[in-house]
Order: sequence, then C-alpha cells, then structure tokens
Amino acid sequence: MRKFCSFALALTGFCLYLPVSSFAHDGDWPFGAGEADGILWFWENQTETHEILDEEGNWARDAEALLRENARLNRHFGAETHGGFLEAPDLGPGVAESLSDHPELIIELALYPEEDVDPEGTLFWMGTYANEDLLKLALDEEGLAIHLPDQKVDLSESFTPRESHHLIVHMGADEVRWWLDGEQQEPIAAAALPEIDDPWDVLVTFGGIPEQEASWQGAMDFLAVRRELHDPEEVYSAWQRVLRDRSAIERVVVEARLVQAAEEPKPSEISEYGEGIFASVWEISRVLEGDLSAGDRILAWNWYILDRMVIAEGRPPEVGAKKILRLSPFEENPQVQEIQQIDAGLDPVDLLDLPGFFTERRRSP
Repeated sequence: MRKFCSFALALTGFCLYLPVSSFAHDGDWPFGAGEADGILWFWENQTETHEILDEEGNWARDAEALLRENARLNRHFGAETHGGFLEAPDLGPGVAESLSDHPELIIELALYPEEDVDPEGTLFWMGTYANEDLLKLALDEEGLAIHLPDQKVDLSESFTPRESHHLIVHMGADEVRWWLDGEQQEPIAAAALPEIDDPWDVLVTFGGIPEQEASWQGAMDFLAVRRELHDPEEVYSAWQRVLRDRSAIERVVVEARLVQAAEEPKPSEISEYGEGIFASVWEISRVLEGDLSAGDRILAWNWYILDRMVIAEGRPPEVGAKKILRLSPFEENPQVQEIQQIDAGLDPVDLLDLPGFFTERRRSP
C-alpha cells in the first residue's frame, strides 16, 4: 500500500465546444466511433468531486464522499445528490452558443431513485449566476415537467419516479419530444427552449439548484447534453448493456468495537497532502449483514482528509467505543488505494494479516 501519494481523479465530464468528432474513439462513448458529433457535454460515471456542490454552492462533503465511493466506471453509478447538485462546468455558454444558430437541445440522463426518500426534485436546471431560472426539468407531485419563466410544459402525470429510468428529452423550436426507456412518448406542441440574453451568465446543473432546496434524491449517470438526436433505442440499449456489465460490490454491515486506532498526524503534516484515509482495528460485536462473524478482527480504512481538511467523522472515537460500520473489501475500492494512508502506531502484523475493509461514509442502517 502506497504512502505519501496523491491520487489524480478523472474529470467529471468533457465540456466540449463543437466540433467534437475528433474526440470520439472506440470505447470513449457508448455509441461507437464517430457517434459523438453534436455532444455539448457528456458525464457517464467518472470520479471528479470538485463539481459536487451543496445547496449553498459550497463543495458538499457528503456528496463528495458518496461520489468518490460509488462512481467507478462499470461498477457504480455516477453521482448521488442528497441536498446538493452536480455542476456542468462551462456548459452554460456552450448551450447558449449552440442555441443561437441551432434551435434544438437534447437532454439525456439515467435515474436511480433513493429508496424511501421523496423522489421529487430538479433533474436538470439552467439558470443565471443570480439563480434566476431559464429552464428546469423537474419531478413534482403533478409529474414530470419542463418549467420556463412564463410557462410549464407537462410531460407526464404517470411517470413512475420511484423506479430507475433512462430519459431523453428533445426540445425543438415548437415541439417537445421525449423517450422513456427507449420508447417514444406523446409529443407536445410547445416552445420550450430558453431565451438567453447573456451566454456568459448561464449556469447548468444536474440534480438540484444552487441555494434552493430542490435537490432530486438519488443517483444519476449517462448525463448528456446534445444538439443532435441519436437513436433513442440505441442509447437505451447502451445504458442497459452497461447495467448488465456492472458488478455489485460485496458489502458487510456490522456493529464493532474499536480496539486500536492509528496516530493522528500533526497539522503541519496534513498540509503536505490533500487527501488521506485513516486505519483502525475493530472487533466485530454482531453482524447485521454479510459473512463476518462476531469476534473477528478487521482493519478498517475511512476518509480522514478531504481537500486538505480533516473531516469530523473521520477522527476515531475512544478505544472501546462501539459503532455501526458499513464496509466493503479494501481491494474493491481502487479509488482510495493510491492516496495517503495514515497508519502510524499500528502493529505491522495487523496491517498485513487482518482482512482490510473500507468504511463508507453513508447513513447507518
């Protein structure tokens, strides 16, 4: 396991201005070579975290952790928004420039609702930096709709928000067409494209709105904004193929007692690196889910430093304290294996011989 090494995370998306065909290669896009023409922005399921913001526009620590832990390509979903939003950098001016000479806008996204959470909220938002709405695609108690400053375009009252879906919305000059899970729905006569006065005053987000409590609760991926429509059935089939290829991580949920924790670093040492995970040894008291047994000892790693700051829940409790831990095998979490690992003071035998797990920063069951 490496020490004193920062892990370079991948970019969340490709903020592209046309033409973009030179960027398309086999494997880069879910439609094959040459099919990326017309894409303004695409974010399948990457791991950059700087664009996950809370409702006040600050980096959302919880959302960052969820993204870091659940966003690996072909493994987990792209982003989870819980009170925050995913910002698409530079997409606003790109959309404004595109709309000035091409009155079409296509939005694609796959949705995975959070269980037992209100599924209503904003899926896609375009507005100004003063948080003035230009366009919003949202779910509310009346169904799925496009909201503009002076009108609302109802798409469906029968949309099932508690089920996973792939959604494509095509807004033209005077008509809205949309597809749900590859099937075309009834088109609607409406002028649903936003009027943009200043292209450099446009902000685009997925999953929520800055400084407003309108976040959609759940995971999102296959986020794309285009100016040319691809075959919706092919897009849906590509999403299904990715879902079939994804493998689930084995998780264990236990109540455990802290036996020993690593020595916490000094503030001067923390400033030397931006991210770090912390090691501790736990003894299992009872198993709530999974194959471990009471009495087993494990080596658990958890986020300790994010963005050069110690996170409060990353610090260890007192030795002997009990805690509910949601764990996944350390080797199944490559996003944390190449960053700073804090384990000074622990028995080297424990570090080598105990089964290693990564502790997720998620709500306890």
